[in-house]
Amino acid sequence: MFIKSTTIARAFAIASLCFTASTVYADHWPEKRVIATQKVYANLPTKNTFQKAGTVNFEEYGARPAELPTKVDNPVLEKMLGKPSNIAALVQKNGNLIFERYHPYINSNQPIWATSMAKTATATAVGKLICTGKIQSIDDELGKYSSLLADTVYANVTIRNALQMRSGVSENIDDENTIANKAKGILDQQDFGTAKQALATYKKPYAEQGKRFSYHVSDTLALSLLVEEVAGESLGSFFYNNIMKMAAEKPYMIWVTDRNGSTVGFGDLVMPARDWLKLGSYVMQEMVAETCLGKFFDEGMKTAVTTEYEYKKYGYQSWVYASSSGPMLAFHGHFGNIMVLDKERNTVMLLLSLNGNYGNYQILGDAGKIMDRLATLTE
Repeated sequence: MFIKSTTIARAFAIASLCFTASTVYADHWPEKRVIATQKVYANLPTKNTFQKAGTVNFEEYGARPAELPTKVDNPVLEKMLGKPSNIAALVQKNGNLIFERYHPYINSNQPIWATSMAKTATATAVGKLICTGKIQSIDDELGKYSSLLADTVYANVTIRNALQMRSGVSENIDDENTIANKAKGILDQQDFGTAKQALATYKKPYAEQGKRFSYHVSDTLALSLLVEEVAGESLGSFFYNNIMKMAAEKPYMIWVTDRNGSTVGFGDLVMPARDWLKLGSYVMQEMVAETCLGKFFDEGMKTAVTTEYEYKKYGYQSWVYASSSGPMLAFHGHFGNIMVLDKERNTVMLLLSLNGNYGNYQILGDAGKIMDRLATLTE
């Protein structure tokens, strides 16, 4: 593991702010800007081609895959999923990759920034620590395991409520950019911001925990620090060694940290599309096999809380969609970034897109409908 830092472009600094549920489709972001940002993330460890604006810290794991443009043709799925707005689109069914296509600027080796899909990756680390017994109960308070969090308003928040975005700490999403900037130490926070200082912004909770759903980066950031203290290593290191190495043969990833090496688990996890797909497949197979980690996510689906969206609920740092085959877990991010796990039909769909407009569908709104249609085309 290598913790590094590099000077980055203002375009990167602005782009790397967290994105919230209130800006789901993000059509106001020009596609050229999204592509440019993807290139910055993909070149984070090796290149510095933009004007200097600040320093970002990151951890890098594994070796970057060989640059081999790949494609798995499927004329039927091409009609449905082969949209110009694709960054990457992959479908796996019964363990086989049956469709793969990339934007002209992207290929299979390029690490892709999938925005808030990182939140579900953070949840896998929490679930793994529960399954190993290092966390005794999901209903324990964060302060029981973390001296860092014991000094914040998260001390008495339960792990379950943080996983379900029901900590009650933040009032709304209006201050997310400030919290994200401070955690990463960028822009106006670049000289002093850290993950702990970001959480210390809150002097008291806004509301009683467990009473309301409020999507916010601070809950995920608290879970990041929880994993770090319980595991004795950064979230990124623990996730790579205990999850990605189980999911993929030779995984490669980059994850942004604060200046102290603490992973910022709410976003900025960057992996090649195939590794994202393998992560989703790993989680789904754990659910199918009813392992401890699989039961962890199943419980999150069964106890998912109501959100402001009629078509989806929120589980353990993951979204839950309805379909004709039953509820489906989804990794979910800004623009058109989504990975849906349909365990009943043994299918994983990964769509990483420049925006949410997808022909007759809105990716983040119509995920259930897309999976139902996909099932009829692949039977």
